[in-house]
Order: sequence, then C-alpha cells, then structure tokens
Amino acid sequence: MVESVGTFVPDAKWTDEDTERLIKWRTVHSYLFSGKRSSARNGWEAFIHENQAKLDVKWTARQAKKKWDNLKTKHKKQRIDVQCVLFA
Repeated sequence: MVESVGTFVPDAKWTDEDTERLIKWRTVHSYLFSGKRSSARNGWEAFIHENQAKLDVKWTARQAKKKWDNLKTKHKKQRIDVQCVLFA
C-alpha cells in the first residue's frame, strides 16, 4: 500500500497538473472501466494507489471519479455548443 502523502483537503481544487495526470491515466487504463460490477470503483482506487505520491492533494477514489464525470459533462456541453455555432 502507498504511504499517505499530501494533505487531505475536502474543498481543494484540482491543479492543471493533477487534472492532466487523471485524464492521461484514465485514457491509458480504460480497460479497468469495463462496466462490470465494481470495475470502475476498482479502477479509481488503482489510480489513487498508483499516483498518490505524484498528486498535489490526497484525493480519494470518489473525488477522482467525480472529477472525471465533471470533465466528461463539460466536454459534452462544449462540443454541443460548438455544433450549435457551426450549424446555426
């Protein structure tokens, strides 16, 4: 198990570096998120386990999942906004 590194801050903001690390890791390890029972939870726990020492804040697997979900939502909204502008 990885030793605790960093400080757990419930209201902390994700840095650009942490966000980039999350996106790259999730993209490379997409096979961990197969949709099978508990696969996503195990995947996020693996992200935290592998990256805790590199992250600026001691994030939890739940916070990593929430950040990923928010990034997907933001991406979809921006893509729809661009399509509306292009086809208006």
